[in-house]
Amino acid sequence: MLYLLSFTALYFAANFGLNLVNKTVLAATGMPLFLTFAHMVFSFFVLLPFMLQQSLRAKHAKTLRTHWKGLVAIGCLMALNVSLSNASLVKLSLSLNQVIRCAPA
Repeated sequence: MLYLLSFTALYFAANFGLNLVNKTVLAATGMPLFLTFAHMVFSFFVLLPFMLQQSLRAKHAKTLRTHWKGLVAIGCLMALNVSLSNASLVKLSLSLNQVIRCAPA
């Protein structure tokens, strides 16, 4: 039980910290699209060493060939989600943003 509570607390702390950093950056620059672009480029370069490993290259190529439509859709929707979330941090307070994001859909 303590294990589960620890990870839940860590998740909430990381989520709050990331939103606080985003809010601070957006307050200083006011450019949500730049922040979204930087996030996507950073993610690409962090995952690049894993994608280039010889043992995973064949699996990666097969996945891209068979599921490319779904991967493109997921990528577009994720970019839209991050963009809209960053844009909302420009106009909304951090606490209101947190309440909206945790509300059930």
